[in-house]
Amino acid sequence: SFKELYGFSQEQSREAVEIYRERYKVKGIYECSLYDGVESTIKELKNRGYKIGLASSKPEKSCEIILKHFGIYDLFDEVVGATFDGKIDTKEEVLNELLRRWKDTDKDDICLIGDTIYDVEGANKVGIETIVVSYGFGNVEKMLEEGAKCSCDSMMELLTLFKGEENE
Repeated sequence: SFKELYGFSQEQSREAVEIYRERYKVKGIYECSLYDGVESTIKELKNRGYKIGLASSKPEKSCEIILKHFGIYDLFDEVVGATFDGKIDTKEEVLNELLRRWKDTDKDDICLIGDTIYDVEGANKVGIETIVVSYGFGNVEKMLEEGAKCSCDSMMELLTLFKGEENE
């Protein structure tokens, strides 16, 4: 991103990433908040018998820290993220790792809920459906064009959608 968005050289980008990571480890990791209804929605989906996983391009250790910070780590059956060694880096690689860990779960029973084009592209590459949310970082129109099944504007709408899935 530093190269693409700010015209940094390779060397400048490396240095910027190191500075970013240094700050992120102690402060930045806590400068986020949950969207309204996230915890209650996850709890409700768990109560309905859904398996809940997190598949993030953030480092897996950071994901665990953030989820524990918000007191929701225990709601997840699996947390998968990128690795610091670069072996798991892209959304596709993260999703493949989730699929490896959930080898007993049919891909047709897995749906990624995402908010970026990278979520949709990664899910497409591994053969799982995507539902996108409009309150994240991505362009909903582009995500739908790339093959997302549908979009939701709130966690309540998401719950309603999954209720409909149960009845099909």
